[in-house]
Amino acid sequence: MLAAVLSCALAAPAFAAPSDAWITKKIKLAFLTTEGVSATAVSVDTSAGQVTLHGKVGSGEEKEKAVVARSTPGVCSVQDDLRVAD
Repeated sequence: MLAAVLSCALAAPAFAAPSDAWITKKIKLAFLTTEGVSATAVSVDTSAGQVTLHGKVGSGEEKEKAVVARSTPGVCSVQDDLRVAD
């Protein structure tokens, strides 16, 4: 875990690194504007640029669309803990 945090910290200049709160808000906004992803069903936790997605989604397709989080500036990695509802 420490290696992942250090690699993220060294990936961009310190002045360019967005805050964890900003990353979380940006991802939630992306979910709101991505058709087929329920922003209310997916929880986002961010710590040092490491994002964890959790919650229940309606389909595998929705789960795949939720990985839009990976393209958010400042995100070093995404842990996908989403579950597809039965």
